[in-house]
Amino acid sequence: AIRIGSQTSIQDGSVVHMTEGLSEVSVGDRVTVGHRVILHGCRVEDECLIGMGAIVLDNAVIGRGSLVGAGALVTANTQVPPGSVVLGMPAKVVRPVGEAERSMIETGWQEYTKRAAEYGARDRGEGS
Repeated sequence: AIRIGSQTSIQDGSVVHMTEGLSEVSVGDRVTVGHRVILHGCRVEDECLIGMGAIVLDNAVIGRGSLVGAGALVTANTQVPPGSVVLGMPAKVVRPVGEAERSMIETGWQEYTKRAAEYGARDRGEGS
């Protein structure tokens, strides 16, 4: 199964895939998944940012409030602690998420949620 939480944005060119009987995908609430990301059989907990072009493989878990850098490769079975910055190929935890990054993650999901509401209203012919 593939589960996508509320106020979550999965951007252009991304692929979300699972393998029946092996792995499922769960993306939490208030997550931003950047352009051209591959999420394969993994779990991304609430309030994370997955940078452009990152790959997260089977049974990896990205802990709540974490940031996976652009182009990172999170290998199968990796467990990322909550509030971590993860970079590289293979991805490694490099430090805790800082206040500026936490704010960026929050602003990101808020802006994408706002845009979705605006586009939906426009498509329904509401407003000017």
